[in-house]
Amino acid sequence: MDSDHDKRSAIPATLAGLNERDQSVLGVFISHPHLDHLGLLPALAPRIPVGMGPAARRIVTAAAAFSGHPWARPAPGWDYRSGQSIDVGPFRVTPFLVDHSAYDAYALLIESQGKRLFYSGDFRAHGRKSALFESLLRTLPRGVDVMLLEGSTLGRPPNDGRIQHESDIEDQFVAEFSSAQGLVMTHTSSQNIDRLVSIFRAARRTNRLMVIDLYTAAILQATGNPNIPQSHWPDIRLYVPQRQRMQIRKKGLFDLLRQHAKNRIYSEKLRERAKSVALVFRPIHCLDLEKANCLTDARYIYSQWAGYWERGDFSALGAWLSRHGIDKKSIHTSGHASSVHLEEFVRVLTPRKVVPIHTFVPEQYKRLFQNVELHGDGEWWSLDKEEGERNERLPQKRTAKKKQQHWSPVLEAQKIGQFQIVPLTSSKQLGSEGWHMMNCVADYSNACKNDEYRVFSIRNISGKRLATLGLTRKNNQWFVDQCFGPRNSAENANLELFDKHGKAMEMVDWYREEGVLESSTDFDLEHGVPTATLSVINRYGKVDYLEVDTDLGLLAQEIEQLMNNRE
Repeated sequence: MDSDHDKRSAIPATLAGLNERDQSVLGVFISHPHLDHLGLLPALAPRIPVGMGPAARRIVTAAAAFSGHPWARPAPGWDYRSGQSIDVGPFRVTPFLVDHSAYDAYALLIESQGKRLFYSGDFRAHGRKSALFESLLRTLPRGVDVMLLEGSTLGRPPNDGRIQHESDIEDQFVAEFSSAQGLVMTHTSSQNIDRLVSIFRAARRTNRLMVIDLYTAAILQATGNPNIPQSHWPDIRLYVPQRQRMQIRKKGLFDLLRQHAKNRIYSEKLRERAKSVALVFRPIHCLDLEKANCLTDARYIYSQWAGYWERGDFSALGAWLSRHGIDKKSIHTSGHASSVHLEEFVRVLTPRKVVPIHTFVPEQYKRLFQNVELHGDGEWWSLDKEEGERNERLPQKRTAKKKQQHWSPVLEAQKIGQFQIVPLTSSKQLGSEGWHMMNCVADYSNACKNDEYRVFSIRNISGKRLATLGLTRKNNQWFVDQCFGPRNSAENANLELFDKHGKAMEMVDWYREEGVLESSTDFDLEHGVPTATLSVINRYGKVDYLEVDTDLGLLAQEIEQLMNNRE
């Protein structure tokens, strides 16, 4: 989700078989149509077939008509049928339909040469398809060798199984729709089909019309499920905002519009009926709703992952809501399993190993499960490592064993404010951090092993790596040594943190010496960090506004203090 436009640069070097020169990769299997699971498809060689659910394939293809992203048109390959195996070379892959906020999502069982690996995909047990979870527990084989288990909810409150069911979300919608005096705008993903069903059912229960745009209509149609709300249903209306009309003209989507135009509604009728409308809202509606004067007593409900707001994706929308005096109400439940259901899943499946994936806090798995084995990004490892077996298909240069160093963390992984703090406790983890952040942190293995240095990966709420924080130990005290963003470069000065010894002024002096400092405000060094915004012309002739993040600076000092208190 956070990769650059050049998707190939985001592929780890250990997956070289994804290119045209290496013919060893037989296929890629996608669990479900969320961008963090298929967003790197453009990096695949066109020859490599892609397996996924048939409805999921239709959904991403329908979305491509609006987004234009190449990832939305996966290469032909295998279409899943739950419980039916697919033989690919020496592998047998069996997909199992699961309950998730993405439609047509699957877990995968991979078998080969007497070994079985189970990949959970993303799943939950509190959606409209929660019966799939119970069915999965009844039908899965027991005693798999390795279970790759997602744990997205670990580290998030609440973490005790009290995650709301999708039916609870519907009831909350009913309460909001009933009390609203004007238009209700529910901001959700049009690919969260469960949520669209909840909105439709709540609208029907409160005598409101559900209004959708053409993109949402196309996604609903792509499910191929006649029991899911569709644009031609009598309680549904199609409204096409101006920005979408421009898309239709530009991309030639007139046939698609005709397919869904039976119940089309225009601005005048939308204004007349605003008090009885439940709009599936997207930010492209803003200008149209203003022009149509539909915002009197309007209500806005945010119904998707909170991280998008927290990382600033909807800052412009927030300003728009404030300008119109509209408050933000959040109604949402996770698309991922609670710790209670994770434990139940592992208890029934009885895997020999549990390997954490898709989580901010892999260290917490050991509190829940036996036989947890941690592996880093881009790391080759064998199911038979403890038996001394080798995977002969892997290139020798990637399978040669390298002595790894490990050390105990002074601080455990934790969340502090808006940041995830992840201690790096092995040379492998340092290497992974260095690869992702393009720095030389891997060189600190010996210092960490000798208890002279500690490294933390600082990440945002969505798990994106923001900075690498290093602390050095002197006279039995820990001090912030460095904290840089990717590449340690001046262009990433907004991620630099400064200690209490004048590094802030060093930065200003450097810009002055380079002749690129255009202006600066005074620095407040009371807390050891600058609070200024610098406007500079960098050596490429671009204007950069370098926000020195006081929150990150204070965070570094807080970690320093926590380390010293622990000592």
